[in-house]
Amino acid sequence: ALQEMGKRTEALHFFDQMELEGIKPDSSTLEGIGITGLQALLKLRNTYKVTPNHADFNTCMDQALKESKYNDAMEILSYMQESGFKPNVSTYSILMNAHIRQNDMFRAMELFTAMKNDNVEPDDYIYASLIDGFLAQNNVEQAFTLVDHMFESKVKLNKMTVNRLIDTASKSKDPRLVQRVFERIERLTIPNKDACERVLWRIAQSYDVPVVEKYLKIMDKHNHMINRETFTAIITGASKGGNLPQTRYWYNLMIKRGISPDHMLLSMMIRAHADAKEINKTLSLWNDFHYFSIAPDDDDIMYVLKLCAETNHWRDEIRILGQLKELGYDADSYKAKISEQQQSNNGIETKTDPDEEYYEEYGEYLKARLANKSVIKAKERIQKWVRDVAKISSQKMDDNAKIRVEQWTPYRKHPLPITGRKQRGVDVNEIEVDINGANDLG
Repeated sequence: ALQEMGKRTEALHFFDQMELEGIKPDSSTLEGIGITGLQALLKLRNTYKVTPNHADFNTCMDQALKESKYNDAMEILSYMQESGFKPNVSTYSILMNAHIRQNDMFRAMELFTAMKNDNVEPDDYIYASLIDGFLAQNNVEQAFTLVDHMFESKVKLNKMTVNRLIDTASKSKDPRLVQRVFERIERLTIPNKDACERVLWRIAQSYDVPVVEKYLKIMDKHNHMINRETFTAIITGASKGGNLPQTRYWYNLMIKRGISPDHMLLSMMIRAHADAKEINKTLSLWNDFHYFSIAPDDDDIMYVLKLCAETNHWRDEIRILGQLKELGYDADSYKAKISEQQQSNNGIETKTDPDEEYYEEYGEYLKARLANKSVIKAKERIQKWVRDVAKISSQKMDDNAKIRVEQWTPYRKHPLPITGRKQRGVDVNEIEVDINGANDLG
């Protein structure tokens, strides 16, 4: 533990104290002070006059193989046999996994055969390692042969083994591989809920709704509860596959079933849609933080406010700041941070008062950007911005999100008064411009 914490001096101090008290170490203790493999075995025998046991031989051999010291590993194996210890299931497992890590399945299977000849019965871990190795090479038939052999030997597939096989199959570019593995597993045992959700995650990356629904029915057949974790697996899978319409379909279906999202899922959905430049969908999804009383973290808040600023969604920024206040956040501090970032990005060196009215702040920002323009041109742009904002329609939001938003945002039905506010000496009511001649904000 001290070694892992980087406290080697303290570890050596305790080791010295142990020696002074006459306590002899074993291979695991020596590993704690950095003595491993053949060196550890020789130190046990020559320095401490300790006869290594089976566990010591296996531990030292595993250490040598992981350090790619294959000659040392073979010397340890010879010493073990000379000491009267025959390779047991752990020994074979260590040796086979060394070959599997090198993608040498031929040598691994040779050891498997030798193991059977020595009347050492392989356990589920050895079967899983071999099956895993063949699946990684897309050698499905050999993997299934071992699965059948495992079933004939009455070695049970435990949860860890099943999940491991599905995870390996999921790494294949061919989504049919995970389907075939799952179908074979289902013949041998009842797949656990976690295994079903891992399959759903992979299937949702490549297939549309009907195929996903097929596996949901399999879950239901095995009496597994379809809950938030299930929908999260599907939604994150569809998102990884770049199918955003499908993510929204399953997200809305989850909500219709009375299951609310959690922070992680909602944050993922927002970022996925923002990355795809679907800004209106992104801002619509943001509303669910407020609707479901989920507390966004600082990263979420700064992310969406920065998005609003970069895409000129000023009215949405006002709405989000209002939501934050209702959730108990210091909205002014976030507004100040965003303003500072904007000024920094545009080379503006002015101080921002977080208590200023939003439109006054925006007017000042705009005037600073257009300092080399005429006052009339600045007024035209402000008027154009006000009119553009007024045209924002809630119809851009999907129907479900619109219903949810209208339940808690009365100011959606009663727009904020945006006239009659002064902007650094400019009365919006007094601005008269030719709209046809107005330019874009830029």
